[in-house]
Amino acid sequence: MKRIACISIAAAAFALVLSVFVAGCSDPIMPGGPCFYTHYPGTATIRTVTPDTSSVRNCDTAVIIVFDFAPDDSSAVDRYRIPSWPDTGRTFQQISGGSVPVGWAEKEGMTPGSEHRCERGEIRRGACTPVVFDFLDVDISDWPDYCD
Repeated sequence: MKRIACISIAAAAFALVLSVFVAGCSDPIMPGGPCFYTHYPGTATIRTVTPDTSSVRNCDTAVIIVFDFAPDDSSAVDRYRIPSWPDTGRTFQQISGGSVPVGWAEKEGMTPGSEHRCERGEIRRGACTPVVFDFLDVDISDWPDYCD
């Protein structure tokens, strides 16, 4: 009986040491978040601003804004991790994925042909949207105030 107890204690100690070792070798970031991105600064040029007539729009005055992105460093496209995600014909969306009110878009100067500082972000770690475009000169905090 004494021998069985010693083996059990030794086995438990080995399992504990092994689990600490394995945990020390694993990535401390849990899948799903937080997410980390590689950023490519550039310019977004607004191509079109059209009324959103879909039944799922979040405002009666919502518009769909389509833009093209160009990185400041034209060779950056050769370093994209996700080159299949195009820089052109992108749709500007507020954080929850919906279109934005026309009054807000006008206030922010988002009109066809206008240019805005923007960054293309490509995911490095986590399980978030693979590619995001962040408009650096646009204030999204008050867009709900413009919904009718």
